[in-house]
Amino acid sequence: MNSSDPENPNMPSKRWGHTSVEALNRMFIIGGYQGQYLGDIWMHDFRQLRYTKLQIESTLANPSLQEAEEVRQLLFRSNHTSVFYKPHNSIYVFGGGQAQKRRFNDTLRIQLPSIERGQQFMDGSLLARMGFE
Repeated sequence: MNSSDPENPNMPSKRWGHTSVEALNRMFIIGGYQGQYLGDIWMHDFRQLRYTKLQIESTLANPSLQEAEEVRQLLFRSNHTSVFYKPHNSIYVFGGGQAQKRRFNDTLRIQLPSIERGQQFMDGSLLARMGFE
């Protein structure tokens, strides 16, 4: 299933069980469910009134293909909570679940670019760190 709207691929698909967080004058839509678990992050820029689908990159140095895929799989969940913590310039995602009553007790840190330092959302990628259990 595609996580973009079939009528407009530049917008996220209909979903439920996702979270939305405001940070850096943007809204971030994380995960959710629509017939299957969605492991995506969409960014809505309030100034440009435009959505962008973001990619998750591992912070591991030279991750193997398996490690890179594990990082991408981290967000395939619904009914989680998310919050932006400005001192770390990061979104933290906690808990949630998947089918068969699989529940998560983990915390994922999604590091955003530092706008104050002139960093930008260059290629639509974010850094994901795991290990906060």
